[in-house]
Amino acid sequence: MKKLLLSLIVLVFFGALNNVIAKKIQTSKFNPSPQGTYAKPTEHHNPATDYHSLACDGPGSYECKWETSPWSKMVVYDEIENDVANNIGSGVLTGSYVMEEEEETIVVTWNATSLVDYSFELDISEN
Repeated sequence: MKKLLLSLIVLVFFGALNNVIAKKIQTSKFNPSPQGTYAKPTEHHNPATDYHSLACDGPGSYECKWETSPWSKMVVYDEIENDVANNIGSGVLTGSYVMEEEEETIVVTWNATSLVDYSFELDISEN
């Protein structure tokens, strides 16, 4: 009976893990030039954990854009990025929301210290 109960707990636990974050995308933008451009962006991808980050820091001549797409739904990413920028522009410097996109749930979180210095994160899980 104890083995059965333990097996059931393990199955439930690992089943719950499958619904945990499947992909994490982090973007940070700090200290742009007056034209809104940056020094060369730094991009990291870890396929083992499906973690992706884009960091743009310091003035320069580059746009803060991904060279290697971290997600097949970059149109959705661009919409979220615009939404975050609009929230920050409206004075909402910290926030989060959840959205459903086809077969995925996306938790969007952002934090800003000014209108041009901010980071945001997408935690994407499969439904």
